[in-house]
Amino acid sequence: MTDAGRTGIEIRVGLSPGQRTVGKVLSALHLERLGAWVARGSTAVIKVDGVERREPLYEAHFVATAPGVHEVEIFMVGPGPGVDAIQDAVRGRHATVRVEAGKVTVLRYAPRDGLGATLDVVDESP
Repeated sequence: MTDAGRTGIEIRVGLSPGQRTVGKVLSALHLERLGAWVARGSTAVIKVDGVERREPLYEAHFVATAPGVHEVEIFMVGPGPGVDAIQDAVRGRHATVRVEAGKVTVLRYAPRDGLGATLDVVDESP
């Protein structure tokens, strides 16, 4: 990925092993629309340095930042009612990342089957 001129943090969202399996089953049954409907109902709650934003979960999320060290938090909220504090405790991940001038630090967030999630630095693009 080339992001010349941009400085900030990008968060990409991955699938858990169970989600990948369900996707394959839905595809085999020609029910991809059901999976897409559920995915559209899922929201990413992202905080960078305490500033919150909510976006559709399954897309890349770019947050422009100044160079330096930043606190990143992310958790997912599925379709239906839910308490953010519980979702954050169950699926939330926090990371401290450094962003260099003119670069994009790329993180990958992926829920785990059951409880938990991962948030890892995967790339730093010039």
